[in-house]
Amino acid sequence: TAVTDPTGKTVDFTYNGSTTAPTAAGSYAVIGTITDINYDGSESGTLVISKAAATLTLGNLAQTYNGLPRSATAVTDPTGKTVDFTYNGSTTAPTAVGSYAVIGTITDINYDGSASGTLVIAAQSITDWRTDHFNIAEITGGLADDTADADGDGLSNRSEYVLGTDPRSFSQSPLAIAPTSGGQLTLIFVARRASGTGYAGLTRNYTVESSASPGGAWSPVTGHSILTGAAATENILGADQAVSMTLPTTAPLRFYRLAVRVE
Repeated sequence: TAVTDPTGKTVDFTYNGSTTAPTAAGSYAVIGTITDINYDGSESGTLVISKAAATLTLGNLAQTYNGLPRSATAVTDPTGKTVDFTYNGSTTAPTAVGSYAVIGTITDINYDGSASGTLVIAAQSITDWRTDHFNIAEITGGLADDTADADGDGLSNRSEYVLGTDPRSFSQSPLAIAPTSGGQLTLIFVARRASGTGYAGLTRNYTVESSASPGGAWSPVTGHSILTGAAATENILGADQAVSMTLPTTAPLRFYRLAVRVE
């Protein structure tokens, strides 16, 4: 707009050289020129059209690890606006299990807006494994419960999940003991990789433990004579490798067990 002195004179405007008033947000060089038979005059300035405020709502913030980048989503008002995301400050969508601070920012010539949240990528779990091995009727009927033994092999469904064995097929004990010559015995097991449905984002770890009695204190085996397939007896990362350990059978009496965890 313009106020003239003398008042009431007609003023023509140009915006970046155009006589058409702009619509989009931005800065425009304005020249106002008096058009009058008896008066001359002009003035220049800058017209600034600020961006309008827009809102956005973040979504898809709870996801499960699958080895691929996991991205957040957003709904904008007005709809259809482009949103750029950062995850812990990076523009690359994360893949690994964990929590990530997400900021979504509208990138639009006429609108501004942003929102923040937390993207949580969870590892798969026994729930995913259960639905892969049991049907809905078996899940609701209890056959798929953690404590149930669907195949009658003495291992609960939860134990089968931890060990990586099939809950619908009879499984042998994961730890075998074989006598060897010279008063020794060999402990043998396969350190299974955590893979397949229910294990994405997880690892399987093994520890060979010993105790002076079944009800006593258990601790990782030390002082073993021969160990193959692993660097130590504790926290052996499962990679489908065979592990064997040769131990003396001389006194004192010892009991052995295999501790397995999925994490």
